[in-house]
Amino acid sequence: MFQQYLTESSIDFIYFQFWRPFTALIFYPVSPQTGFHWLLMLYFLYNYSKNLESGVFAGRPADYLYMLIFNWLICSGICMAAGVYFLLEPMVLSVLYVWCQLNKDTIVSFWFGTQFKAMYLPWILCGFNAVLRGGGMNELLGILVGHTYYFLAFDYPLQHGGSSFLRTPQFLYNYLPNEEGGVHGFGAERINQRRGDAGGGRHVIMQNDAGETVELYVPRKCSSSNRLIGPKDHSSIQLDIVEVDPITGRMVAGKATRYAICGALRRQGESDDALLRLAQRDGIIPKNL
Repeated sequence: MFQQYLTESSIDFIYFQFWRPFTALIFYPVSPQTGFHWLLMLYFLYNYSKNLESGVFAGRPADYLYMLIFNWLICSGICMAAGVYFLLEPMVLSVLYVWCQLNKDTIVSFWFGTQFKAMYLPWILCGFNAVLRGGGMNELLGILVGHTYYFLAFDYPLQHGGSSFLRTPQFLYNYLPNEEGGVHGFGAERINQRRGDAGGGRHVIMQNDAGETVELYVPRKCSSSNRLIGPKDHSSIQLDIVEVDPITGRMVAGKATRYAICGALRRQGESDDALLRLAQRDGIIPKNL
């Protein structure tokens, strides 16, 4: 039905039609059969793109744009190899996947009032489209692209203590400067770093645009939900449970357990229960309480 829009990838390069990866991103074959799915993709794009911009990328438009460019380039290459000619669905799923990984335990709602954790949403969408439309390939490609970005930008640095593999080019900062002083969370030169707390945070010594040495706190993980706690999560708390010498009444050195609780759990009124479960798990509080 849509053969007039499809051309072989090799022909695009032979005739230097380099605009096709861009037009493949913004074009979608809307028909009575695909119209609702197109509207659904636009809703996901608006909703989860907005959540990323106001969340982990708040005040950092250049870093967010770089994420979109990176996903688009990877998506173009993978879809070209897989014979997928329309990039809207894989791109939307890649953005949605990044948000879901950064908010794994957030409860999201789907059709018919079903609710589940955000980490399962991309896979449920994939299965849903496979059943209703006989597809699923576009969603799988989007998940692959999104996981590539998430691993390089967040997961590997957080798990192994290194810097991000993805560095936002300086020219993007020139056009879209950070709104809070220009400290480049992805692109600045890393001078030194030291471990923060047991919750996974790190204090990184970096240089800002003015060449000044600043200390940037890299988000840590919530001890209960494993959700990243960003520097703007002012509702988050950090609690140290220490062991006290019964004779001197002084804290015993090296006998402290630190927990970090994200603001989302506190707003849901679940922080006390989360701390209780953590303390019982670590043997600080008896499990029969």
